[in-house]
Amino acid sequence: VSLLTIIFLLYAKNITILYILIILSGLFIGIISPCNAIHAGRYLNGNGIASGILFAGGGIGSIIFPLIAGPLAQYTTLRNVVLFMIILLIIFAFTALLSCTYNKIYRKEVKIMKKLEEYVRSIPDFPEPGIIFRDITTILQDADGLQLAIDSIQEKIKDVDLDVIAGTESRGFIFGVPVAYNLHKPFVPIRKKGKLPCETISQDYDLEYGSATIEMHKDSIKPGQKVVLIDDLIATGGTIEAAAKMVERLGGEVVKIVFLMELAGLKGRERLKDYDVESVICYEGK
Repeated sequence: VSLLTIIFLLYAKNITILYILIILSGLFIGIISPCNAIHAGRYLNGNGIASGILFAGGGIGSIIFPLIAGPLAQYTTLRNVVLFMIILLIIFAFTALLSCTYNKIYRKEVKIMKKLEEYVRSIPDFPEPGIIFRDITTILQDADGLQLAIDSIQEKIKDVDLDVIAGTESRGFIFGVPVAYNLHKPFVPIRKKGKLPCETISQDYDLEYGSATIEMHKDSIKPGQKVVLIDDLIATGGTIEAAAKMVERLGGEVVKIVFLMELAGLKGRERLKDYDVESVICYEGK
């Protein structure tokens, strides 16, 4: 329609047809542009409605301008046609810029406003009365929550000189691997006994009722390497303390330990007093 309008602006003798084409051109742009913006917004940034509203401004402008320009069509020259199209392009470029800027600001503010704690589901009296279970699956199943968790852990080690990231089975893998990927560092899995195929070293640690053993490959850490340990939760600290001891037995240096959550009431940090420990979320109870 726009192309036909340009042709008629240059060559048309019938001014009625010219008016109709100009109006159709504006209507076409005014209807299609917000629809496309909404559709694209759903895939690009989830805020398509805002994109559509702002793009509609360009569409409305495209309708109004031809209506104003219509009566002036008798004065049409090639120069005026080019000017007409340039003004339309400026309108669209401006609304597109507004839309993109708004979306970036909007999403940044939403992420800042919603804290990571809000993604954690708290379940009372599980696994036993008096205990509040902090469920991280609600973080994992929300794209913004997962991104915020990974970014928050990574922020804790932004100034740390490190060679390797290690994580304990299995939730330490979930949060450790993305950070290792982002920093282009190797990741070392620390697993339960009997899960690793090659030659391993092992470390026992105490549980509330009994003991457990974790292992890592003998060749996973080289002497002198600086290691960051990542896990989802620090409770009593026994598992991560055993992991740190194995790293040191292989000649590595534990330069930082980062947890997504900390249950301060269980005093796990006291067991790790010799290490640099940080947590993203800290709950005062157990």
